[in-house]
Amino acid sequence: FEALSCLHGRLMEEQYIKLGRKRAPNFQGDRKEVYRLFCIYQQIKSQRGYFDEEDVLYNLSQRLSKLDELPWSIHELYGDEIQDFTQAELALLMRTINDPNSMFLTGDTAQSIMKGVSFRFSDLRSLFHYASKNCANGKKYCVVRKPKKIYQLYQNYRSHSGILRLASGVVDLLQYYFPESFDRLPRDCGLFDGPKPTVLESCSISDLAILLKGNKRKTQPIEFGAHQVILVANEMAKDKIPEELSLALVLTIYE
Repeated sequence: FEALSCLHGRLMEEQYIKLGRKRAPNFQGDRKEVYRLFCIYQQIKSQRGYFDEEDVLYNLSQRLSKLDELPWSIHELYGDEIQDFTQAELALLMRTINDPNSMFLTGDTAQSIMKGVSFRFSDLRSLFHYASKNCANGKKYCVVRKPKKIYQLYQNYRSHSGILRLASGVVDLLQYYFPESFDRLPRDCGLFDGPKPTVLESCSISDLAILLKGNKRKTQPIEFGAHQVILVANEMAKDKIPEELSLALVLTIYE
């Protein structure tokens, strides 16, 4: 978020290299090379007259900084899935509301799907601290308080314990290999155990189709309902789905 107050909305190389490891865990060991590639990207963007989301954020930030008071009134702001917001986006949202203390923000850092975003709730505290300094020195007459407590909600009402244990196993691996990429939270708890998953160790497509159809082997195609979906790794795998499963709802992990 510091980039919003820098010239042209971007950090200088020295500032980027000095960023703390927890603040920017990506490309920790090769930041000089990353910054060099970033400069090439900026050059190409400028030559072709392009702009990206960060340019839009910087432009809005500059325009907001010139206002003595906001021409609108937002009393409260509720945000969900904030793990997919960049710090700059959240910092900008804090400047569009009458009182940043009237924000209600929720999210799960283990569910981030935006590439390049490593959000942690501890970083959100830093944003409020930064906003409080700006209020003290700027034109806004409000006292921004850093949240004293972040509430952890680990009772899950959507999925049964079997699914939650599987998900927690994946999260445990992520925490082991990328310990500073997201917050450490207690494992989610379900209300009931649920059925055990069916694992097909070796199965032909035609056999799989019969298993999914049950007794309706040749009477009609497989119809997947609202609670059934085929998950594949990527778009390439999606394009290679066999004809027998072509009428099913197929989603990539990212989707």
